[in-house]
Amino acid sequence: MDSDTDSENGFSMFTEPEGFRQKPPPPTEHVFERKPENIQEGTIKTFNFQLIGHHSLWAHCLWNAGVVCTHYLDSHKELCKGKRILELGAAASLPSFIAAVNGAEVVVSTDYPEKELIDNIKNNAIRNIPELVENKTFNAIGYLWGSDISELMKITNNKKFDVIIMADLLFNHSEHVHMLQTCEKCLSPDGVVLCMYTSHRPWLAEKDYNFFTIAQEQFNFKVEKYPGSEEVRSTIHAYSLRFSNEPKEPVEETN
Repeated sequence: MDSDTDSENGFSMFTEPEGFRQKPPPPTEHVFERKPENIQEGTIKTFNFQLIGHHSLWAHCLWNAGVVCTHYLDSHKELCKGKRILELGAAASLPSFIAAVNGAEVVVSTDYPEKELIDNIKNNAIRNIPELVENKTFNAIGYLWGSDISELMKITNNKKFDVIIMADLLFNHSEHVHMLQTCEKCLSPDGVVLCMYTSHRPWLAEKDYNFFTIAQEQFNFKVEKYPGSEEVRSTIHAYSLRFSNEPKEPVEETN
């Protein structure tokens, strides 16, 4: 059988069968409702946003820690107002959006430096907080944990960040040191890292928590667990990291 015969019979050995390469799933639409008691007059009440259909780094998922972190920032506006805020591994970027709405001086939302991911953040920002994009309060940029921070610092005129947000990143065990390197380089002397996460693989919870051990033993951060309702604490763990001038001590996990 030659190639001419193949073509005449409607068959080609070089043509992929229909459906051989599956198309990526379409983007998904999501809604985030602010709690009425947290809404200032004249500000957005509901965020409508899109997540990409699928991504190997789980950027297509809306994680509960990100939602809880957003509500927390919305009810603790002092963490946002007049502050320079950096979010790592933002994906949906809800905490960054609410920080901008609540009066942050500047917000830099980052994710893996891939065009699809960053464009999605930018498009959602334009959709929900266009005025804060236009006046450059809100910014989105690709950033690889542990890498050079000069592009981040350009946005803040070389001023370090008052608050660094990390929502549901600790399952990336191999990246703990890189995350902390970024925090160490970007955080202002009296700043705070707000870290919320869920142990999605309970059998690896100890490895998730090892982030905080490294934070204290290798980077001399002071680690504190945030109090919270039993309902929240049953699924979400929340910790703060601050620079410490005190001698290093073992970190004790609390339930």
